Order: sequence, then C-alpha cells, then structure tokens
Amino acid sequence: AFVEARRVEAVVAAAAGQPWSRALCAYRDHLAHDDALRPKTIRYYLNAADGLLARARCADPALLEQAELDSYLRRRPGQRASLARFLAYVADVAGVQLVLPAKKRRSGAKAQEKALLRSVRDLLDRLQMAASASEGRAILAAAISRLYLVPLSTVLAIKVSSVLISPLTITLWPDSLALPLAPPLQDAFQRWVSCRGLYVFPGKNGVQPLSLAAVRYHKKKPRMLISLRKSGAGEGI
Repeated sequence: AFVEARRVEAVVAAAAGQPWSRALCAYRDHLAHDDALRPKTIRYYLNAADGLLARARCADPALLEQAELDSYLRRRPGQRASLARFLAYVADVAGVQLVLPAKKRRSGAKAQEKALLRSVRDLLDRLQMAASASEGRAILAAAISRLYLVPLSTVLAIKVSSVLISPLTITLWPDSLALPLAPPLQDAFQRWVSCRGLYVFPGKNGVQPLSLAAVRYHKKKPRMLISLRKSGAGEGI
C-alpha cells in the first residue's frame, strides 16, 4: 500500500506545472476519501484522468468536450473502464455530461458476449435467492457492474442523488452515463434499495459505501446453499 501511495503521488507530481495540475489534485483528494478504493485502483483512475486532461490540455474539467473524450479513447481504449469513475465525478462537481462511446467489438466478441451473459444470468439467479438486504444489494451492485461494464467501485460509490426513478425506468447517473436498468435489475433495486440515505449501496455505518470486500464475501457464498434455496430444500435450515 505504501508503494502504491507513492506511485499515486508520482502521477500528481508529474503533472505539476501543467494547466490541469490543480484539477488532478482535486480528483486525487476525492478518490482518497473513498475507503472502498485500493491505492492501486486510485492510481489507475488517476492515470486515466491525467491522460484525458493532458490530451485535451484542459485546466478545468468543466471545459471538457465529448469530442475530446472520444478522440482520447480511440487512442487509449484500455482506459475506458477507469474513465467511467472520472466522468461520474466530473458530472457531480462540474455539471458536464460526457458519455462513454460505444465499445467496439473485437475478434472473439461472440465468446466474450456469451461469457458475459452467463455471468450476468448467474448473478440474476443469485439476486432471486438473496436472503437479506445486505446480500441483495451486494449482488445487485455486482450485476450492474458486470452487465454495463462499469467498475464495481464506481457502482458502489453511486449516490442516491445520482438515480432518476420514474414510473417505467430507473436510470443511474442520468446526467452523465445515463444507464437505464434492465427490468430484472429494476425489480431487485426496488426490493433491496431504500434510497433514504446518502449512498445507494451503503456500508454498515451508512456514511460510507459498501466495500468491495463485502461484495466479494456475498459472491463467494457456497453454491450448495444457493442451490438449496432455489430448490426450496433449504427451508427451515
């Protein structure tokens, strides 16, 4: 952790004197307040933001334009996932609505799509069998992350204020990513999410989001127990 923390500071130091240095420092401070993020993840997010701001030569994130984001991702498509968190941050602090461009299909896309669908179906099955609000929220966050290819830490950090609920749809980050939830996820959202606090996926104390470790814990629950719940054989255990 100490080594990664030094690497994070190295990213900020490398931008010293550049027009976007202050904006990068502010983003670093914002990420540092999220206890769910590991230093390595913070470095990835910070590197992506630094690359985009440097490409645009932009001192203020409020001045970023969609064309600059699209151009950057054409050259650095591997930064797509890491930039999702930055775009959500920019929408919150600057009111700028930038959208990740559609992901290009690569060779082997069919196999990747099948694997994605299998994992999403598994998570949806897990959602139906969730036995508590904490388990339901953890699996719901994992399903959203997997289906929409958004980093799990970004999903966990979403605030209630970044959700738009209408009679027909539930949309996450309506002013930036604008992700409408699929019907099965909407049902799970309405069942497990209260929307009374600060975070959609609150941790135990309510003032921090649910941790990555908590999601991993619920995802790793023995499959035998899940199968028993599904068949009804576990009732009364």
